Amino acid sequence: MKKVMFILLFVFITSINYALDFDGSRQSLYGFQSFLLTIEVDSKLKDIGISEKTLQTDAELKLRFADIKIVNQRVNNTGVLYLSVNGFVAPNTLCIYVIKFEVWQGTYLERDREIYVFAPTWSDDTVGFAGESVWNTAIRSACKDQIDVFINAYLSVNPK
Repeated sequence: MKKVMFILLFVFITSINYALDFDGSRQSLYGFQSFLLTIEVDSKLKDIGISEKTLQTDAELKLRFADIKIVNQRVNNTGVLYLSVNGFVAPNTLCIYVIKFEVWQGTYLERDREIYVFAPTWSDDTVGFAGESVWNTAIRSACKDQIDVFINAYLSVNPK
């Protein structure tokens, strides 16, 4: 039990993010015409059947249903949506996961307008756990929930 609590604490601490979902970060979503969607899944989660292709399909369907254009190549005024799924799997018992959904875009540094960087400007994340019988369903559902948070944030500054 101590090991599981330590792992939960570690996963939570390592998932702290600084470009969270708040009014200021939502403003950074204004005006995007399209997004490139990138998904990464930890190899430990791939081993238990979590597929980048399945998560990509789930995400694209939700985003397109909300009239958010997804493209295959980044061009001007295209943001990058980055969905990261990481976790720890205790054999035959429990999967602890961290899902992070971020919007990355090019921006200039405030202290020096000559310096251009590509950085996250909006994000949301979640930590969860699931038993062996529902690993896949729980992680897919949590990813969809993260995408819903993004859609709501995006539509709050880009109403249709």
